[in-house]
Amino acid sequence: HTSAVTTLTVNNVAPTVALNAVSAINENTSATLTGTIVDPGQKDTHTLTIDWDDDNNTADSVFNIPATHTLSVNDPVTSTGSDTGTVLTITAVHTLTGVIEFSLSHLYSDDAPSGTASDVSSIAATVSDDENASGNDSTNVTVNNVAPTASLNAISAINENTAATLTGTFT
Repeated sequence: HTSAVTTLTVNNVAPTVALNAVSAINENTSATLTGTIVDPGQKDTHTLTIDWDDDNNTADSVFNIPATHTLSVNDPVTSTGSDTGTVLTITAVHTLTGVIEFSLSHLYSDDAPSGTASDVSSIAATVSDDENASGNDSTNVTVNNVAPTASLNAISAINENTAATLTGTFT
């Protein structure tokens, strides 16, 4: 009876991230970003960082995503970056292939720079696994300027040579 011993090395595979196209939005509305993370290492945890390229809110979103085999559809993952109100939602998990699909939103309060009809922001994503391998991708969002509006309330009749008070709102 003969026995043999061999050494097997299992190498880490770097995760990848792919972002889908983002529809144009008007300022003061949210852009919805969807994408996919792929990593065959189903026990790897991941950090996903999103740079929104938003001159009015420079905070990156940073998500610590648990291992693929522990995730379920609709799991929320809250940003641990300075924008702690941003939540990424897991929209699909394919445990056999290591594919995670996700969705999240970001409010663009103003097109920047001001004075233009629209501006393009380049959204960048970087995913890294717990072995420091990483991948990245980017996509653009067009943020359209919206003309301001003003609305004045009705004024009661006044006598000449007296002051009138105007009230109203603007957006």
